[in-house]
Amino acid sequence: MPAAEHLRIVVAQTAADTGLIGSLADAFRARYPDTSIDIQPAGALATLDLGRRGLADLIVTHAPEAEKLFIEEGQGLLRTLVMYNEFAIMGPPADPLKLSRERDLVTVLQRMAREQVSFLVPGKRSGTMNKLNELWLMAGIEPDWVGYEVSNASSAATLRDAALFGHYSFTDIGTYLVNRDLVAGGVIPLYRDHALLRNYYSAVIVSRERHPQANQNLAERFVEYLVSDEAQDHIRRFGAERFGTVLFTPAANLDDGLKARRRTAELERKNQELKLMSGLVLVFVALTVLASLLLLRMRKLEKIRRRSEERFELAVAGTNDGIWDWDVLADRAYFSPRLKQMLSLDETDNYLSNPKQIIAGKVAQKDHLSLLGKLESYLQKGDANNLFQAEFRTAVDNNTRWLLMRGKAIRSPTGEAVRISGSLTDITEHKAQEAVIEHQSLHDMLTGLPNRALLRDRLQHAIRMATRQNTYLALLVMDLDRFKDINDTLGHHVGDVVLQQVGARLQQILRPSDTIARLGGDEFALLLPVTDASYANHVAQKVILAMKKVFELGRHSLYVGGSLGIAVFPEHGQDAETLIQHADVAMYLAKRSNSGCAFYDSRQDRYSVTRLALEKDLHDAIDNNVLELYYQPQVSQRTKHVIGVEALLRWKHPQRGMVPPDEMIPIAEQTGLIKPLTMWVLNTAMHQCEVWRKQGFHLKVAVNLSVWNLQDPTLVDAIKAIFATWNIPPSCLELEITESAMMADPDHALEVLTQLNNMGIRMAVDDFGVGFSSLAYLKKLPVHSLKIDKSFVIGMAKEENDAMIVRSTIELAHNLGLGVVAEGVESQEIMDMLALLGCDVAQGYHLGRPMPVTDITRYLELHRDELSKDNFGSDNSHFRPGPALS
Repeated sequence: MPAAEHLRIVVAQTAADTGLIGSLADAFRARYPDTSIDIQPAGALATLDLGRRGLADLIVTHAPEAEKLFIEEGQGLLRTLVMYNEFAIMGPPADPLKLSRERDLVTVLQRMAREQVSFLVPGKRSGTMNKLNELWLMAGIEPDWVGYEVSNASSAATLRDAALFGHYSFTDIGTYLVNRDLVAGGVIPLYRDHALLRNYYSAVIVSRERHPQANQNLAERFVEYLVSDEAQDHIRRFGAERFGTVLFTPAANLDDGLKARRRTAELERKNQELKLMSGLVLVFVALTVLASLLLLRMRKLEKIRRRSEERFELAVAGTNDGIWDWDVLADRAYFSPRLKQMLSLDETDNYLSNPKQIIAGKVAQKDHLSLLGKLESYLQKGDANNLFQAEFRTAVDNNTRWLLMRGKAIRSPTGEAVRISGSLTDITEHKAQEAVIEHQSLHDMLTGLPNRALLRDRLQHAIRMATRQNTYLALLVMDLDRFKDINDTLGHHVGDVVLQQVGARLQQILRPSDTIARLGGDEFALLLPVTDASYANHVAQKVILAMKKVFELGRHSLYVGGSLGIAVFPEHGQDAETLIQHADVAMYLAKRSNSGCAFYDSRQDRYSVTRLALEKDLHDAIDNNVLELYYQPQVSQRTKHVIGVEALLRWKHPQRGMVPPDEMIPIAEQTGLIKPLTMWVLNTAMHQCEVWRKQGFHLKVAVNLSVWNLQDPTLVDAIKAIFATWNIPPSCLELEITESAMMADPDHALEVLTQLNNMGIRMAVDDFGVGFSSLAYLKKLPVHSLKIDKSFVIGMAKEENDAMIVRSTIELAHNLGLGVVAEGVESQEIMDMLALLGCDVAQGYHLGRPMPVTDITRYLELHRDELSKDNFGSDNSHFRPGPALS
């Protein structure tokens, strides 16, 4: 009995995970029972590396360029297209960018780049990453924004991370279907079904000549099975049978090489049949040729002559170009009818004398000398292999058109042209398209203003002029103050109208010689040539006044406002990039100081550089998981038991040491890092809560939310995903939200808090007493407790006003059915005063400072007998939750 043959197949991970290749291998083994097959999954490029190392007989992967290189290196013999599936752009189910409604792929990519979404992509050696890079390149996008992250993990792991944090991602449908249950609806396909998103899989046979151990014969047999009707039908049905939807599409019929091989085989068969008849046919043909040779010879010459003339006449009549043939020595030329029409020549004869003078009379004055000079130079000095080519405008019947003249000369032994023939092409539409494309590349599509590229060009020109003339110029950079609120509240279409109106107002203020540009987003620049600092400040004040006027947008009347930064040449910079950078620094100075406008001050520049570095370091800290949570205990005044802890974020910077939260949080809010930062805090806190519960500590953990978190449409789903990850009830979590965060958008806050309350999560109003909330609105919110700001609690033993505020707050909370937590308890005296006033829970240095997880766990062990046994239910009899949305 012959020994079983063994086939080693290395398969791209994305295809292997679906089980399709294994299913095909089982069907192949059913045909050939004496065959054993080993399937090894690997990355798209790693499959070819294994082939180079001689560890595979057959490779199934989806890296076309790398596959071609593999063949060119002699590592493989044959590359056959087998099937394809689709890539998809994944994102949150809420689809905040409305990508699923978009039909144009480039628009989808540009929208994600413009919004700088949080985007996770797999490792750089993956086929998925290579495909995504091709799409970015096709769309003209450099994906270098802050939220664009390379996970260096597999496609499946990257997809699961994107689902956990609500990021966007890019993966193939197979990977999504395999991991559909794991991502739990955290991300869904938002954009697919596009030809450019097809993911083609090819089978590559490893060369036995290069790798003697390769089982080339069995690999070829398996490939023949893959492209068979049976296997292609198996591929077509597999997705519906395994996942309930189409997964792979058979594509063997698209492989040109396979079609060529099949045609060759068919031709071989037919050739064998024809050979039997060839002998008789050849004899008959030989006799026929001998009999007809003389007659055919005579007729052939005549046909050649007639066909040559007919072809020339048809070519001249059928082409849209004008044709000319100039006998230079006789100074006589043939002009085709189309050429005479293009030049509006009335002559009936197609052969004209003095052709150069005739053409010169039709050329526009501004191109006259240029065209004749180029033509004369070509006739006298041109190389025999060179072509003549010149563009010029015509001035015929007051209608200017662009024409392209091309030709090639026959030259004498001395190099002079004796004959030249060529064509004349109307390129007017092409020139118009070039002008449109150039305008679009240098102007903002929304406002029609110059863009950053055109501003830089004009700024460089203005600097050269100012240097030669020893004058000044000023560059103003303006950022709108409340534009993000308009976009978030009223939508991007309203924001676009605001940007258009801002551009129109700026144009009314400035001189014709000034340049207004849109740099991107809500940032504009004003270039004022031949200008000193005084006039620049004057213009800035006019701009500020113009921005303070109401913007009327249909049913909305909006106040926007702007902050301007001014940089003056040469005082604040000697080149364009420096002036733009310094004007931007000055603008942020004006925004921070709320002064409207500010000149560049080198003393303030260091802050901006430090801030940029801190932004990057914070991003890295989140990615590298080097942040830390401290926990401060909360003690019941009634039972004296520890009922919970508050999670407080800490960041120990490697150079700066501990970064204060009031410096870290604003950076996160302004750069969009607040979402991943909050998710990190919630995930870490809930994980620690689960650990404590296993140790017997049943505590609630309080976590602070930012106003930006309340505006995040994915917040509720993200928190649901965290509870799905850690085995703890939602009542373990208490979210603390400040009054100002709730009042920023009361209706939306009420909606979000109601959803969280319905999940069983507790809510507390943080820093109560320092905001300006409406008590009538407070009654509607589904909150459980008020946290009195520590600024009142710390001084209540000495300041009667503070004690009165604390007393009033406690009474107000209890009347509303809410519990009260006092922060800033730093002495037993304050502890006793709060107990007398009926405060429910105390928190402060007197009871315990914020501690890292090891210290707080030790603290809980020491106070285990004092821990609350009531599963941290409400510690007061006053609690009643606010009403939900009706």
